[in-house]
Amino acid sequence: MLLLGPLKHLTSVNAALQRGLAAAQSVFELVDEPAEIDRGTVRLGRARGDIRFEDVTVIYPQSKRAALNGVALDIPQSRTVARVGPSGSGKTTAANVLPRFFELTSGRIFLDGHDIACITLESLRANIALVTQDAVLFNDTVAANIAYGAMRMASREEVIAAARAAHALEFIEQLPAAFDTPIAEDGLKLSGGQRQRIAIARALLKDAPQSSSWTKPPRRWTANPGTTCRPRWKR
Repeated sequence: MLLLGPLKHLTSVNAALQRGLAAAQSVFELVDEPAEIDRGTVRLGRARGDIRFEDVTVIYPQSKRAALNGVALDIPQSRTVARVGPSGSGKTTAANVLPRFFELTSGRIFLDGHDIACITLESLRANIALVTQDAVLFNDTVAANIAYGAMRMASREEVIAAARAAHALEFIEQLPAAFDTPIAEDGLKLSGGQRQRIAIARALLKDAPQSSSWTKPPRRWTANPGTTCRPRWKR
């Protein structure tokens, strides 16, 4: 009878062990990922935001069809551009090549007259803010998740201003501890729309010259475009 308790406990060890092994595999896969190749030598300061696509073509490996084919596009600074099209028309690819998440098959992209292939990844991406469809949020407070966008010690006033600009202040103030409310991993305690507002506030706090949004902007942005800054590039 004395062995019954330890034996029952032993049966529960396997489940915890399997979870640990799965987590370790994910960590080791991330550690083993090869570093991004960065041949850029130009360290860009704060960009003005003039963007030019020059005969840009992108063909993914294992694909016979070009995701982008000879795209030519000029976007002056402060211009808001919406790329619209059906699924598979290259909207996401066009947004991904600007921060060099993918390399071009041919053609060039210029930012303020500099070929982005010649700009260091660090300084290039410091000038870009992204809001993706699947917002990545951390197991921390609302304030910490917004402040992450600044990549520095942001003040509470800056965080509140970004939340107000993203029209997130109203629902944040209704949370149990407002900005100090933990939101769990991936923001599981928030709705999908609320997670997007947090991601938008994070991007606004970064205050980058170029912003790329892969989501439908809040209706209030459309109704009152002058109330806040808007993404330069909207999918």
